[in-house]
Amino acid sequence: MMRSDPRRPSLKELFRTVRSSISHRRRLGELGALALGTADQAVAERFDHPFVVAALLGLTGGAGPIDADGSGLAHIVTALLHRVGVGRTIGGIQSLADSLKRRLYEGGGSALTGTPVEEILVTKGKTDGVRLADGRIIKADSVLAACDSRTGLGRLMPDGAIDRRIKARIEHIPANTRGAAPMKVDLALKGRVEISKHQKLRKDNIDLRKPALMIGTAEEIRSSFATAMRGELIHDSYFWAAIPTVCDPTQAPAVQDVLYMYLPAVPIYPAEGWQVLREKAERNIISKAGQYFDNLDSLETGRWVETPADMSERTGAFNGCLIHVDFGLLWSGPLRPAWGLGR
Repeated sequence: MMRSDPRRPSLKELFRTVRSSISHRRRLGELGALALGTADQAVAERFDHPFVVAALLGLTGGAGPIDADGSGLAHIVTALLHRVGVGRTIGGIQSLADSLKRRLYEGGGSALTGTPVEEILVTKGKTDGVRLADGRIIKADSVLAACDSRTGLGRLMPDGAIDRRIKARIEHIPANTRGAAPMKVDLALKGRVEISKHQKLRKDNIDLRKPALMIGTAEEIRSSFATAMRGELIHDSYFWAAIPTVCDPTQAPAVQDVLYMYLPAVPIYPAEGWQVLREKAERNIISKAGQYFDNLDSLETGRWVETPADMSERTGAFNGCLIHVDFGLLWSGPLRPAWGLGR
């Protein structure tokens, strides 16, 4: 059903879902409990080994707090990784945007950058263009907004264009509502970074430089979210890491690496403010990363850091919410981003 419109599912996908439900009807109750419960609870019911527990909590934590009702649905990510795998764009993520731009131009379209939209124009209940911040107006039969729902359906819409009840639903769309959000720290390195300590512990031929790595114990994962939701910064935050230059050397000069670090749980609005905590957060994550990656201090030539506040300002996403709407059963399918708005 994920490959079909939840409001207008194709008959083929609907049949596949019904057939699968019948074949696995004895497990429907278990699946329901998984989707309604928390991600942490689902793991606690099934696993004991600390490595397995930490891996599953670390993965589902990418979708939001692991103790939120309905967060158990995030375990579907594990199934998707098994079925589909992981892909990375050659040339870095910018190459994806460049490719989309080329296709747009090939189709006769054009692109404007550095020109924020001030308002979506509505005439007789139908969108018919946009007004840019510089005053220009672009007319169109339809408006496709890739921004978050609170922005596209709320801030950019003219007064009176949306029914009061629908407007209230838009204003209550959950976006990092529990106070935790991700942070990024990327390092440019003047040489090849190794993970020698843990590489030596492996009994197979897997190169730890290639996969995405999740670093943190189950307790560190739980504490990262709990602390972030209190508006505080934990010293030992769990994080994901990847060295994209291993699989795609074109992303850096020869024999140099780039290290990406992603912290799924830091406070959106820390009590002390990000102006005070920013440097401390950088030191904490780089210090912890140094326990796994060799010689980071001597290899680093530059860094790029983005707090939730930075990301919100750069992209306009409410509360720095990358996925725009909190993940969970009650905010999925036709309920996403809110009842009456899922199409």
